[in-house]
Amino acid sequence: MNGNESTSAAANGQAHDTQGGDPAEARENLEILSPKKWAVLKELAAGSGVAEAARAADVDRHTVHRWLRTDPRFAAALNDWRGQAVKSAQHRLAGMLDDAADRVHRAINMGHFTVAMEVLRRMGAMEKLEANCDKQWDGPQPIVNPAAQNTNGSK
Repeated sequence: MNGNESTSAAANGQAHDTQGGDPAEARENLEILSPKKWAVLKELAAGSGVAEAARAADVDRHTVHRWLRTDPRFAAALNDWRGQAVKSAQHRLAGMLDDAADRVHRAINMGHFTVAMEVLRRMGAMEKLEANCDKQWDGPQPIVNPAAQNTNGSK
């Protein structure tokens, strides 16, 4: 692909996203960036806005917008970096689930019933219980021995 085709593809929103793609291509995207693009990329990946990232790299914000629109490797490198950040956060949060469940369990065992009720509510258990409680209750029913109901005299 020549330079005009890549510029055209990026301008038409066709810049490829290598997130989850070929790791070698992702490395290549990072290795070809100029020092200014690299500085902007680090700022954007860290959560900075375009204006702040541009200031950090000593470029105009319009330049950063142009890079995002017309440089498919810059856009792909940013997407790769953001994708990796999301995956990292997901793994960290998944690792915290057991600890969170243990804390809820301890709170319930310590008598914090509001915690128990909130957990049940958020898990949808309260709606199921409330739906069953909405049925008309006719009071306690007598317990009938099925053997005593046999009235035909047979055993």
